[in-house]
Amino acid sequence: ELLGGPDPFAAFGGKVPVPFPPQPPNAPDQLPPGHWVMYSRRQLCFIAAKSLIGSNTAGYANGFLRYLELVPTLIPTEPCTAGTSDFGKSLWYLLAACSVDPGLAGGMQGPAVIVTKPLSQPPVAAARQAANSRPLSVAGFRLCQYGDGVAP
Repeated sequence: ELLGGPDPFAAFGGKVPVPFPPQPPNAPDQLPPGHWVMYSRRQLCFIAAKSLIGSNTAGYANGFLRYLELVPTLIPTEPCTAGTSDFGKSLWYLLAACSVDPGLAGGMQGPAVIVTKPLSQPPVAAARQAANSRPLSVAGFRLCQYGDGVAP
C-alpha cells in the first residue's frame, strides 16, 4: 500500500531472491566479498519499509534489518533504532523519497540500484578520507539511462 503498487517480489513468490552463489548457512553474510546484487528502486524501498517496522524479508535476511538489530549488541550504549540512529533515520528519509518518486507510480520499478561488497574492507577513516579527496567524476561510475524519458 505504501508504495502504491504490487509486491515487487511477486515474481519470486514474495521472497527476495538470495544472491548467487548461495552461501553456507553459517556464513557471516549472504553476499560474499567481491560480489554484487541489483534491485529496482521499488524493491529497495520495499526492503527498507519492511525493515523499519521490524519485519524481515521472506527468503533473505536483509542487511538493513540485520544492522538495526546488530548494533545494540555491539555498542549497548548506542542503540541503533529507526528513530535514534543516523542509519535508522536515513531509512526514513529513503522511504519518504520513495513515497513521492514518480518513477514508482502505478507499480513502476524505478531505476536499478547496485549493491556491492568489497573484497576487503578499509578502515572507516580511510574510506572517509578517500571520499573527501576524490571527485566522483574520476571514480569510474556511470549513470546509464534506458527509456526513462529524460533527455541525455
